[in-house]
Amino acid sequence: MSTAGVLLYAVLGVGALVLLVVFAWLYGNADPDEPAPPVEDVLEAARLVGGPDQVTLTALAALHAAGLVGVDASGALVAKPGAVGRNRVERAVLDACATVPHGELRPLFLKVARGGAVRRLDERLAGRGLLLSRRGGRWLRGSAAAYAVLCVVVQIGSVPLMLVITDMADADGRELLPLWLLPGFLCGLLVAGLVGGRAGGAGLTSAGRAAIAAYRAEAHRADALPTAGPALAVALHGASRIPDPVLAAMLAPRPRAPSSTPPTVYTPPPPPAPPSTY
Repeated sequence: MSTAGVLLYAVLGVGALVLLVVFAWLYGNADPDEPAPPVEDVLEAARLVGGPDQVTLTALAALHAAGLVGVDASGALVAKPGAVGRNRVERAVLDACATVPHGELRPLFLKVARGGAVRRLDERLAGRGLLLSRRGGRWLRGSAAAYAVLCVVVQIGSVPLMLVITDMADADGRELLPLWLLPGFLCGLLVAGLVGGRAGGAGLTSAGRAAIAAYRAEAHRADALPTAGPALAVALHGASRIPDPVLAAMLAPRPRAPSSTPPTVYTPPPPPAPPSTY
């Protein structure tokens, strides 16, 4: 491989190394000799288990168990008049029930997930090192995207560079430089995709994973699930643990409906008629 090829591989390798080191520092900054900060309530547990939607589900389960929300005759989710939530997330859910038209669930979930209550919950968890902060997640996604662009620029730029090297009659450089760089290019895109995808997910750090594992084990060890009300079970296991079958059916993920258009069946054309003997 030519000197130019070695230098381009070094650029890709150093970029991937820096991205992976930053990723490991942000997600694995817990000291293994120290216990992770504990999870303080079911809403924090729901956020660490399933993200903002799980937080909304847990608040809905708690409100329904307290008789503050229900399902009306038309199948819409409604709040009881004068209902007051016991925390910011419950108040955000009640506000969304009152403002989202027809009690539609997806706009309600989006409104709560993007609201200030869930944002403050995220900041509280990030402050204790259990969750990657939103700013850190955006920075990491931007860094992964920038590294992916660098990989593309290096791979495309290797074509004119190969032509220049060939014109200079460099005996060491008369190889297909883009072909030599292709493995590094693909590996770089893979690293960028994995880091960017992880940064766009739940954002749990190693301390967050340890904390929710300890919280889950303690809940099952103490047999707290049957006695703590539906909120704890929903926080750890999702909408299937809501005791009301009507509300559980509304909140359960729906399978994709099959297409109503029948499949097109190919019919071969009839064979040509035999030639006339006349």
